[in-house]
Amino acid sequence: MNNELDAFGWLADRTGCGTIRIMQPLTALREKGYNTDFNEKMVQGAEYLPKALIGQRVCKDGPSELWFQIGVQKVRPRTIYELDDDLWTVDHSTARAFPGFINGIDDSGAFHNVRGNIARNVALSDYVTCTTEPLAELLIQLNPNVHIIPNYLPRWVFDWERPRREILTVGWGGASSHDMDWAHNGPQIKRWLDRNPKVDFRLIGGKKGELIGLPNDRVMATG
Repeated sequence: MNNELDAFGWLADRTGCGTIRIMQPLTALREKGYNTDFNEKMVQGAEYLPKALIGQRVCKDGPSELWFQIGVQKVRPRTIYELDDDLWTVDHSTARAFPGFINGIDDSGAFHNVRGNIARNVALSDYVTCTTEPLAELLIQLNPNVHIIPNYLPRWVFDWERPRREILTVGWGGASSHDMDWAHNGPQIKRWLDRNPKVDFRLIGGKKGELIGLPNDRVMATG
């Protein structure tokens, strides 16, 4: 094991979830003097394993097998399984998440025992972290050592002065996992924007702008 590395975050993504749940916390710890790192690729070799290993949403067959191999070693890091959503119950309207997590089909068409892997990985881990009490109640059935860590924003966000525009802008936040929310609210937003042609629309996450039917110069996207 690498006694110099205090914690390593095994990323599932670098979008909102990976940023808020892994990258941001480990960066904050690094600023406090801890030796931390994160990457989509697992550290190579047992001698490089950290004191604490955090796995974000480990669920495909190959990564789950590696998580199991590490978890049953006599000399190993403390393992923390991080899950920020109930991946056993995914709405069918989410075009990417539903096939991936419920049907277990990845982008290449390969099958993975996703829901079974998540259950085994949760049960095997020393600790489990999640975002909410309802999710914790689900996870505690598999592992009694569940800790709720809400999503936090860095302090600088509250001091940041946003750019000012003369044109009023209405925004929508939510990636593809919020497709069902958009299906409910999108038509009302579009009708309101149609009635107010001098208002722009800013999208944060996802690709809903193409669905709203507005000219490109009225739709801005962030992330």
